[in-house]
Amino acid sequence: MRKLLFLFMVLVFFSCQKKKGDHLPRLITPKIYKATAINSKIMLRSDPQFLNANFTGDTAMASRYSEREIGIRNFPWDTVLPRYDLKVIIDTTYHLFVKGYVYERMPFPFRIPWDTRPFDGKAAAPLIKAYFEREKFQKQKYISSYPVLIFNPSQQTAYVSEGNFMHFQMIQEALDSDGKWKPIDFQWSDDGGGCIPINLHYKLLPRHYIGASVIKYSGDFKTKIRVKMKSGNDVYYSNEITGHINHSQFNQDFIGSYLENRTRPDAEYFEFHKARMFLNNLPQKCNKP
Repeated sequence: MRKLLFLFMVLVFFSCQKKKGDHLPRLITPKIYKATAINSKIMLRSDPQFLNANFTGDTAMASRYSEREIGIRNFPWDTVLPRYDLKVIIDTTYHLFVKGYVYERMPFPFRIPWDTRPFDGKAAAPLIKAYFEREKFQKQKYISSYPVLIFNPSQQTAYVSEGNFMHFQMIQEALDSDGKWKPIDFQWSDDGGGCIPINLHYKLLPRHYIGASVIKYSGDFKTKIRVKMKSGNDVYYSNEITGHINHSQFNQDFIGSYLENRTRPDAEYFEFHKARMFLNNLPQKCNKP
């Protein structure tokens, strides 16, 4: 009897040790009892949310505007950083309710007046106001989300590219029926369409994490999902998880009309932005300003 009790205690001990060793830090957000699940029939703009930086254990959501605390660094535009051994992890042991997303693909209420395109500012004003009010409304909604961790396992400080307004260069991809990975959302920032690369970076200390979140899609198509993140010229992929989307989220037929109102009309800029939407290698002509 004593031997059995001893064996039981040993098993419990090693089981606890294993759980402790496998534990990922959790992101603690406010307790929300009602959130919106996104069941989209179309591909949406990726809108990953920054939650905190440089933590090793469970941590609360930080202020999105405290750049000094989270260690934002501005590099010269032509700085080439080394590839870091970063790990991108989707934690499926829990999910978050996070606000800040724009979860509709809204058409621009006006055409950007490149070159000789006509633009009636007075007529466009109420449409522009309604556009940004709709964005503001969406950003107040709590959305069901996956926690995403960016881990620096090395002994040196790493730098992770910031996207737009403290978001990351991050999209989700899913495995289609043909066995190929394809994007189910896209990256975009209405920053004027220049070719100058992102030069703001999060400082990530050795053996520390950055915490983010992405939308947890729902739908009738069960498949594998992963996160694709770009930092500088380097691309990182997360672990693969099982999730649900709608197959129509793979559809890219909208790209032409979407970019028509947002980019210069020439083919060079069109191809540049199309590549940037899915975090692919940029055309050579647009690698320098």
